[in-house]
Amino acid sequence: MFKPKTLITGIVLIGLCAAAVLVSRHVLQRDMGGPQTLGAVKVRGDLRAPVEIVEFSDFQCPACQLVQPLLKSLDEKYPGQIRLVFKHFPLAGHAWSGQLHLAAECAGEQGRFWEYHDALYAAQKELGGTEDPTVRLLGFAKTLGLDLDIFAVCVTGPDAAKRVTAERAEGEKLLLRSTPTFFINGTRVVGPREMESEADKIIAKALEEKKK
Repeated sequence: MFKPKTLITGIVLIGLCAAAVLVSRHVLQRDMGGPQTLGAVKVRGDLRAPVEIVEFSDFQCPACQLVQPLLKSLDEKYPGQIRLVFKHFPLAGHAWSGQLHLAAECAGEQGRFWEYHDALYAAQKELGGTEDPTVRLLGFAKTLGLDLDIFAVCVTGPDAAKRVTAERAEGEKLLLRSTPTFFINGTRVVGPREMESEADKIIAKALEEKKK
């Protein structure tokens, strides 16, 4: 059913604002278990790949954007050997982070999470100001060919917001304090600098052990 653009924008705005509140109301529970991998919506790469990189990230975090080319280079260096799993970890200090993560999660419901993910990082500087990003987020959805009615239902409903909040809580159980934080086959790696110095060694070791 057709809805005027202004109405869709208003619906999405309400949903995204509500998401910011919901995501911020998380409860810290301490649990030293590893990250949980469920479903394939936010998995890039072969699900059977021997190396799993779980990334807890924030779309408004400059360091998270900075590390993206490194992740791409690792995938190119080890073709078919890595699966990247994305986990939402919006930080409270970033004004629009909750909205951005909710929008990406809803893009994932239509099979376009990674394209939306890339668009958010590419526009990170523009999305970091004081202006509400709702119109831009709708623009990304339209550019990617998403059904805007379905997108609006998603961002105003509870399910996607609960998934974002659950992944944020999962990171807190793992005692995450900053983004990006990675788990490479269970080994914790924090930040772009450590990722650059350690990731290749951890991956190479994992692949070597697989041969034994």
